[in-house]
Amino acid sequence: MYTLALSAALTLASCGGSEPSTTNETLPAVKDSAANQADEVPIAIGKTATASGVEFTLVSVSHRDRIGASHRTAPGETFVVVRYDVKNLTNEPMARVERPEVTLRDREGRSYSDEGAAGLTLTEGGLDDAINDTNPNMTAHVTSVWKVDKASFDPASWTLLLGTDPQLRFALE
Repeated sequence: MYTLALSAALTLASCGGSEPSTTNETLPAVKDSAANQADEVPIAIGKTATASGVEFTLVSVSHRDRIGASHRTAPGETFVVVRYDVKNLTNEPMARVERPEVTLRDREGRSYSDEGAAGLTLTEGGLDDAINDTNPNMTAHVTSVWKVDKASFDPASWTLLLGTDPQLRFALE
């Protein structure tokens, strides 16, 4: 066993020259998206960001216990209501299913599923903006709603992620 290890060490040592090589070439940094995301400052409410053929503006964030007559939370729950604008910057109509996914993320990195019907109830442009294609240079005014644990919800540490490249991250307050 000792002979095998010595043989491997000698083989590896003979692969390089006697002098260490130096280079002025700068290698690209490897980016860890989760680590970088934690370091980046989220985009503020009211600010606009552009990526993947859309211009996205987070208009407002609120939370409430009731939406319309048919959507209520149970004790210990709250609805997080997010209003945003999505402008199509491409040269073709953008179908609803082609819009970037919007995800609510807590401080531990957990993602939450939205309450689709509740969001449709509150969307400013009605069903047209919520489900129809968005033509080039036009803006859809959309509302998304998530039901979450009221005690856990902290707008200071939760964020909204936009499924674009690069991924955009918005602050909730």
